[in-house]
Amino acid sequence: MSGPTTGRPAPGEAPDSRHAPWRRSPRQVPAPPAGFVGRHRELAALDDALSSPPDGQRPRLVVVTGPLGVGRTSLVRRWVADRGHRFPDGQLYVDLASLRSGGPGTPVSDALGECLLVLGVGLDYIPASLSGRVGLFRSVTAGTAVLVVLDEATEPAQAGYFMPGSRTSALLVTSQDHLTELTLDGARHLAVDPMDHDEGVALLRALCGPGRLEQEPQAVDRLVQLGQGLPLDLRIIAARLAKDPGLSASELADSLPLP
Repeated sequence: MSGPTTGRPAPGEAPDSRHAPWRRSPRQVPAPPAGFVGRHRELAALDDALSSPPDGQRPRLVVVTGPLGVGRTSLVRRWVADRGHRFPDGQLYVDLASLRSGGPGTPVSDALGECLLVLGVGLDYIPASLSGRVGLFRSVTAGTAVLVVLDEATEPAQAGYFMPGSRTSALLVTSQDHLTELTLDGARHLAVDPMDHDEGVALLRALCGPGRLEQEPQAVDRLVQLGQGLPLDLRIIAARLAKDPGLSASELADSLPLP
C-alpha cells in the first residue's frame, strides 16, 4: 500500500514543475540605475528579440555584448523593469562576475543551486553534481515563462547550463566577449556601443540635477569627451561633481587626464 501523496518527489527525483509547492515567481533582476537615459535603439532591439515568437522548441536566446563600462547590464535592467512582466513565472539574475570572486565552489554549479532554491526546490532535492542540477533546472522550468539574465558570461558553454526547459522562456546573456558560437544555438546578438554626445550630455545632466551644469555647456562637452561615451566613466564624473558642490565642470575637466 502506497503512502500519502505529499506533492514532493523522492530525493534524487526531479520535481513535477506543475505542482504548486515547487512553483515560485522570483523577481531577482535589480532595478535600473538612477538617471538612466537614451538607449532607445538598443531597448527596441531587445524588445523585438524577446517579443518575437520562439523558433521551434528552444527558448529565445539573446547575447548583449560591449566593452567594459558601456552599460550592458544597465540596459538589460532597464528592459526588464519595463517588460519583465512578459515572463510571469519568474525573472532570475545570475551575476557570474561576483560568483567568480567568491569563495570555494564553482560559479556555475553554485548559481544553478541558488536558482533552484528560489524556484522553490527544497535543499534536500538539489543534486550535488553539475549535470544533475542542469537537468533539474530544465525540468523545473518546463512549461513556464521564465527569463534568466546571465550577467558577465565569459564563455559560450556557460549559457547552456542556464537554458530554461520551455520555449516560452528566454535566456538573456551579457558579456564583454562576442560569444559567436552561440549563433549556432539560435542566439540573436546585440552590440552596445558608447553613448553619442547628446546622450552623454543628457546622462550628466540627469545625474547632476537641474541647473547644476547649465552655465557651463562647453565644459560639459569636454567632460563627455573625456568620458568617451562610457556611462560608467560619466557616472564617476557626475559623482565627483555631486560630492563637491563647489567644484565647477570646467575645473573638473581641467583636472582629468586626456583619454
